[in-house]
Amino acid sequence: HTVLGLVQVSTRVWVISVAVICPTLYICIAFGEVQMVQCMFGWTLCAAALVISMLLAEDVDLNTPTVPEDPRQVLILFDGTSSAVLKTRCNLSGSDDIALTLTGSCPGLGDCKFDETLIKLGPSAVNLCPKTRKAGNSFMSVTAYTESLGLIGMWQAMLITSLIVSGLSKTHHTWWQLAFSFLAWAQWPVMMRWVVPSFIHQLTMLGSVSNRASKDFIRRVTLDSKESLLGYQMRLVQLASFAQREITPRRLPVGLVDKKTSFENGLLLCKAATVEESHGFAQVFAAWDADNSGNVDPDELVNHLVHLMSGANAQQNAMEMVKDLIDYVDHDNTGDLDFDKYR
Repeated sequence: HTVLGLVQVSTRVWVISVAVICPTLYICIAFGEVQMVQCMFGWTLCAAALVISMLLAEDVDLNTPTVPEDPRQVLILFDGTSSAVLKTRCNLSGSDDIALTLTGSCPGLGDCKFDETLIKLGPSAVNLCPKTRKAGNSFMSVTAYTESLGLIGMWQAMLITSLIVSGLSKTHHTWWQLAFSFLAWAQWPVMMRWVVPSFIHQLTMLGSVSNRASKDFIRRVTLDSKESLLGYQMRLVQLASFAQREITPRRLPVGLVDKKTSFENGLLLCKAATVEESHGFAQVFAAWDADNSGNVDPDELVNHLVHLMSGANAQQNAMEMVKDLIDYVDHDNTGDLDFDKYR
């Protein structure tokens, strides 16, 4: 979008260009000092582009959300923003205190102090308009900056064309005309090397941070999250149904050798899963492994299955089901699930 703003000229830019160029051409014809006018016009354009670029940089700073100084705090910003993390946090604690759930939802952040002032997003309060609560000190809109970039690009191209035409149309030049021509040409690399790239960079950043939220994108992400949560609940129902139908009714003692053979056969089947299925396996395991230990304890799995039970003994029934499920694949008698057993 920014590059198109540089090469596409709007009607407003054409009108402004004609209004400025007509008197400039009259001055050149009346006084005949083309090189001086070219030099003055070129460096004035460069200075104007530099000033606008500086104002643009200030607007970018005003509109860019602040981030924590501590890199570990950055991860806290994403705490609870995925369905897997939400499923993990809901089983760690009934409290809304993020500090209590950092260990589970953000691995390695258990000792990270929670400071709301460090992770607050958005521009500084002193830069907000009291009425709109938006950055009220912005100098121009993104559209105005984009048109300014197009105007600068067009005038720069016209200046270069004028320098080429005037250089080829005259054979005799005085020393001061050559000096003004050299100064006018020297403005071009300064613009192309430093001013314009900085302008485009800052304008791209401003366009990124000031765009309005896309309702279609938010709707798509929301539907994906709902679909993920629904699919996860369906997996839990299937797991409970499998335990009630196949495992719990039997409860026959099985030797470790038979468990090992059954485990290896099941693992081979799981390794043949598609990439999407394997990704789903990893997400469910991450939700079960609330303490990020790499193993799912019975208590952790009970928290996910207890809501499928009914009656006063729901917790006890869920624990018995979990023990049966773990025992079904527990070929080494550890009493918990690692990722291979889980698969």
